[in-house]
Amino acid sequence: MAGAYCTVLLVGVCIYLGADAAAALIGNGLVWLRRIAFGLAAAALLWSAVRRLRSYHRKAFTLPPG
Repeated sequence: MAGAYCTVLLVGVCIYLGADAAAALIGNGLVWLRRIAFGLAAAALLWSAVRRLRSYHRKAFTLPPG
């Protein structure tokens, strides 16, 4: 009976610690995913700002006779 108790206790502790480690990995993974997403958004905004600073000529447009 003591052997069964120790086996169940050991398996329970292993499952608990494994789940805790998996949750920590997922949590860290989400932090990095968020950092990557914000980094890409920042790069896209910077690229858009640089494009807006360039001077360019627009075609002249005329209004239709009215």
